[in-house]
Amino acid sequence: MSVAGTGKFNFHDISRLFVFGDSYTATGFNISGTQPSDSNILGNPPFPGWSWPNGGNWLTELVSVYNKTTTFTYNLAYGGATTNKGFIPPYASTVLCLDGQVQTEFLPVYAGNGIQRVWDPKETLFAIWIGVNDVGWSSGWSNMTDPVSRIKTYNIIISYYTSYVQQLYNAGARNFLFLNCPATYLSPSASSNSAFFKVLNQAYNSVLYTQVTALFKKLPYANYAFFDTFALFEQVYFNAQSYGITNLTGYATQVTPNYPYNQSYFWLDALHPNTVVHKVISKTVAEQVFGV
Repeated sequence: MSVAGTGKFNFHDISRLFVFGDSYTATGFNISGTQPSDSNILGNPPFPGWSWPNGGNWLTELVSVYNKTTTFTYNLAYGGATTNKGFIPPYASTVLCLDGQVQTEFLPVYAGNGIQRVWDPKETLFAIWIGVNDVGWSSGWSNMTDPVSRIKTYNIIISYYTSYVQQLYNAGARNFLFLNCPATYLSPSASSNSAFFKVLNQAYNSVLYTQVTALFKKLPYANYAFFDTFALFEQVYFNAQSYGITNLTGYATQVTPNYPYNQSYFWLDALHPNTVVHKVISKTVAEQVFGV
């Protein structure tokens, strides 16, 4: 497994981190609340925030355990988010998808003349991890069994995605980290049709990689890293015992309804990875992207 892109990053050079995504990343940050500071690098809620596995996720581990400097982290991710609310609506109208995270929150508040425009492009990293809900919620569309229509659908989704990356770039962003769609075909939610979901995961990631690399050929002075979470999920899943994981088919909330959860399970619930997997993600991102 390797990191693609134009280069890696160093925590010592990154003073601020803006993050966009879904429930795999969300910690409940409110842009109207307390902003990141030395006393809480997430700003709000109290560290480590309200994450899906509770007790922190890959992002909180990354910035607090492996980062030995102080990086103010603005986590704009929302649970249930898709890339574009018009093309694939989220489960609730209150969910801000990637379009809203960029256009409704970041651009008015943190870019241009926004009241929180305090970041230096050279010292700021923008990370995006989204796609789980795009793949999952479009999987039942009748056209997704046809390879040509499937790629057409993903091209539309990723065209929205790259347009938001372009908007971030236009606002001054120059350093980007992209995480692709993880191997959700291995999840309990996909167990009845895992082969089909594997095809969907791989097709989405292929289009994502193609469009993102094409975009950055047109963005001068921009740097990006592309982290393969799909490959990492497979690595952990198929070598589970090396990570202390003994249960791959069930999920932790079936036996322990409340935190802390049994970490011998790969999955927290039918779709979300358990804390043990989040810890592997953060460690591997730290090693491969930041050279920690």
